[in-house]
Amino acid sequence: MPTMYEAESLDLFAQAKEICDPQNLLNPGIIASPEPRGSERVGIASPFESLKPTQPKVSLPFPGMRMTHDAGDLGAAVHRCSGVGRCVAPKAAGVMCPSYMATREEKDSTRGRGRILQEAMDGSLVHGLADPAVHEALDLCLSCKGCASDCPAGVDMAAYKAEALHQTYDRDAEGRPKRRLRPRSHYAMGRLPQWAALTAPRRRWPTSACAFRRSQRWSSGRRASISGAGWQPSPAGR
Repeated sequence: MPTMYEAESLDLFAQAKEICDPQNLLNPGIIASPEPRGSERVGIASPFESLKPTQPKVSLPFPGMRMTHDAGDLGAAVHRCSGVGRCVAPKAAGVMCPSYMATREEKDSTRGRGRILQEAMDGSLVHGLADPAVHEALDLCLSCKGCASDCPAGVDMAAYKAEALHQTYDRDAEGRPKRRLRPRSHYAMGRLPQWAALTAPRRRWPTSACAFRRSQRWSSGRRASISGAGWQPSPAGR
């Protein structure tokens, strides 16, 4: 309690408890007028000695995202999620979170992803942001930024996903640049505007041909049951 409240507030707590509990039967020496902790009593250990607020333990020496609202600290950013659960509400008015709406699994929600990222930054996951559990949770994130507008805590999972991928594939354990090949789908979908610019003029090519269709699925990681979309003859204009 002294960590959270000043001495004046603690004194008011003690006075209120004395009025409501004159015999000191309810939680004696715990909340109001707390007894000294283990470090303050010689030879006596306290069960509360090791309790402390969770703080990020892992720092990123070369972050890819600026995280301006969190002083550039990804650990502080992912700890924005307090588990309110608006992203898993049964009747949500906003757009958060489309992947959870499709699967109804906690790990695919903004809260589930936030929890995994918190464990990665706190050191609970051995491999940190490169841990397979992190990428499994982030895999279905569409980076739509719906959470950035709907989440009351201001969680921006799209930015966190970009940082996690950057640290996994573009930086080593000491933060030095490295070259690690990403999955094929990253190159296919990440450069979709460039592929569209090259393919749209050749829209009359037989996109339904088996060989072409198989190459599309292989490069993008798309399942066989999902058909590909055609290209418009000209880019959309305003």
